[in-house]
Amino acid sequence: MPVGPSVGAPPGFLADLLDSLDDEQRAAALLPDGPAQIIAPAGSGKTATLVARIGVMLARGVPAARILVVTFNRDAAAELSRRIESRLELRVGATGPEVRTLHALGRQVLLDAGVQVRLVADRLPLLRHARRSVLARLGADASLPPAEELDGVVSTAILEARNVVVAAGQYQKPKVPGLGSELPEHVFQIHSSEYRNPRELPPGAVLVVGTGQSGAQIAEEIYQSGRRVFLVVSRCGRGPRRYRGKDTSRWMFEMGMFDQTVDKLPPDAKSRCNMHVSGRDGGHDLNLRAFARDGVVLLGRLEGAADGRIFLAADLRENLANADQSAAKLKKSIDEFIRKMAIDAPEDDAANDFGPNEGAEGEPLLELDLATKDIASVVWATGYRREFGWIHLPITGEDGDPIHRRGVSPFPGLFFLGLRLLHKPKSELLLGVGEDAMFPTSQIRSRDRRRTTDGEP
Repeated sequence: MPVGPSVGAPPGFLADLLDSLDDEQRAAALLPDGPAQIIAPAGSGKTATLVARIGVMLARGVPAARILVVTFNRDAAAELSRRIESRLELRVGATGPEVRTLHALGRQVLLDAGVQVRLVADRLPLLRHARRSVLARLGADASLPPAEELDGVVSTAILEARNVVVAAGQYQKPKVPGLGSELPEHVFQIHSSEYRNPRELPPGAVLVVGTGQSGAQIAEEIYQSGRRVFLVVSRCGRGPRRYRGKDTSRWMFEMGMFDQTVDKLPPDAKSRCNMHVSGRDGGHDLNLRAFARDGVVLLGRLEGAADGRIFLAADLRENLANADQSAAKLKKSIDEFIRKMAIDAPEDDAANDFGPNEGAEGEPLLELDLATKDIASVVWATGYRREFGWIHLPITGEDGDPIHRRGVSPFPGLFFLGLRLLHKPKSELLLGVGEDAMFPTSQIRSRDRRRTTDGEP
């Protein structure tokens, strides 16, 4: 598709942007002018594709000031603005593209129409409105506390319902090992849920503990910012971001891997990590051996800490081999699917020039002095604990997960949604929430019908 030059654009900017995308992302960025709906999962490189799309619009002669980008929240708006300014060398706002949240856009539309918009600084106006609504239903002579006293009443109120659906997710409470208290006080510690970017960490080297998906992504970002990184490696597997012409998640979807029911999955399925991949800059593989080649110091499992030192297990080589094996196994299953379905797919041309011991050469490092290595920060990428203690019923099993069948608990009227492997691997994804919701919903309707038939209150 021909693309014209952009006045004031950095030389070659568009070619560089498009070269950083995969085929599907590039096709989305180069769509003809006009409406288009693109459905993309988390981590698929949506931000990089949007930035490239803006670059294409600029190259087609669309004035920068005529481009509006709308996001759901402020974090997404801030990240998109940062990418636009760094990749397109444009100033967001003023004469450049406008990036707004849906709420900010709605407010501006009302202001432009002459509607007076007042931001609610506290909950009192909302409580006054709620009080008026309740009185309208119960009658003006109903006994109800003043709005000023309702805040405390609402906070301590007991609400009753015949059916309760708990959709609080699987990851409620950050998990930090107790040995964190054994580290020196001057070492800055933060959980991955609170990490934002390398600039927020004190100067010095960084110890990242854990190589689930978040840990690997954070370690990559920190070392690519120029910081020295020590990475405690777990047994989490890795996989290719793209393989034989498609995003790996797309292959997994077509192979039915997201639709296997829990009774068909291995016993350790719940404890498995998400594989190492990244959605940054269009999406790419994460290989810890490549991290080591770039200067990251890989370490075995963290076993203890004392007197400013950490103690490590001698399992680094084993953990790296496990990651390699998981990638090889996934590739093999995709190869077999392609062959069985006679799919015309390109061969795998990804180079793999890593030796079997790369990143774990020599004798394993069993002890590390934090001060000697100038380690000033620790990022705990150690996952989350389930926290259902606020439900005052014996609803959890020995593993801490709620006891249920497809979201229906043993207690009539109590249901769960959004849990990992609630019914299938896609249960914790947007891809599966609609299907999962249908079963508890049918149970709730059955309860309501029985209540009506039996004359229950």
